[in-house]
Amino acid sequence: MIDTNIDIKKEFDDALDEFCIAVKECPMTAQLAFGKLRNSHVLHKAVEIFALDHSVFSDIVMFQPAQNLKYDIGIVQREAEHQFLKKLHVKNEAHDYIKKIKKCTSAVRKLEERFVASQQQIDAKAEESQGAILGKIAFAPHRREEMPLELDNEIEAEFYNNLRSYFANNVTIDSENANLLKQLVIRNMYPKIFKKPGDGVIVARGMSVTDAWLMSALKTHNILDEGDVTASFTFTPRHNTMISSWTLSFGVARSYSTSAKTLDMSKYAVMMYARTRDNDGSFVMGPGGLYDVIGFDAYTGEREVIGLGDIKVHRIVWNAM
Repeated sequence: MIDTNIDIKKEFDDALDEFCIAVKECPMTAQLAFGKLRNSHVLHKAVEIFALDHSVFSDIVMFQPAQNLKYDIGIVQREAEHQFLKKLHVKNEAHDYIKKIKKCTSAVRKLEERFVASQQQIDAKAEESQGAILGKIAFAPHRREEMPLELDNEIEAEFYNNLRSYFANNVTIDSENANLLKQLVIRNMYPKIFKKPGDGVIVARGMSVTDAWLMSALKTHNILDEGDVTASFTFTPRHNTMISSWTLSFGVARSYSTSAKTLDMSKYAVMMYARTRDNDGSFVMGPGGLYDVIGFDAYTGEREVIGLGDIKVHRIVWNAM
C-alpha cells in the first residue's frame, strides 16, 4: 500500500469539490476554481503520490475553452485508470480518485455548455477580437451598460485599478498604464470607452503659475498683469508623467486656475486652450467614454478630458492674482 498523506488527499478532494460546486454558480467562477485546482501543489503532490506521469499535466497551465478541458480531463482519467489499476494495484484508492475525476469530467461537460453560451454572449458584444490586450470587452464587469461577464485579465485589472485611483483620488497614472492608454487611443481600440473628442472640440486647463513659468510659455520677460494671446506653446505634463487633466467646461478650468495656488510662489491664474484638431490621438474623453465605467465616474461634473503627452496650446489667458 502506498503511503499517502491524508491532509494532501483531503485538500485534493476539497479542491475538486470546490470546482464542482463552482460550476453550478457561474462558468467564470468555475474557471478560477479549476485553475486553482490544476496549479496548486495539492494536485502535483497527488501526482507524485500516485506516480502519475507529470507530462499528463504539462499542457494544463492556463484555462482553455471548455471543450479542451474535457479532453484534458479525459487524459487524466485514462492515465489514472492505467496507473492505478494495472500498475499500482491500489484498487480502493484508485476507484476513489477515478470517481472524483469522473465527477470533475461531468462538471466540465456542464461547464462547457454554459461556457459556450457565455462566449456567444461575449462575441455578440465584442469590441475587439480574441487576444486583444483587454480582452474582447474592456472592463466588462465594471461597465454601466449591461455586458456579459468577461473577467478582467491581469493587465486589464491593474489598468482598471490605476485609472480608478486616478479618477477617484487623483493618483498619478503610472508610465506603463499611461503608455497603454495612449496606444489604445491612437489605435482606436475599444472606442466606446477610450473615446476621442471630435476634431472641432476645444478643451481648457486652468493652473496657477509662477512668473517664470508664464515668461517661458509666452517667450517674453515683459508680462502685463493680464492678457489674452494666441500662443505657439507646447504644454508638457509635470513630474515626468504623460498625463494632464483638461476639461470641456471653461468654468471648471477657471476655478482650477485660482484654487490651485501653490504657497506664495504662484502669481498668475492661467487658462490654456487646446484644439483637438492640433492634437490628434492626444486626448481621451471622460464624458461619453471613460465615465461609462463604474469607478471612473466620481466627478462627472468636471467633464474631464485626459491629455496624453505633450499638448499643443493655441491660446493662453492670464491675470495676476
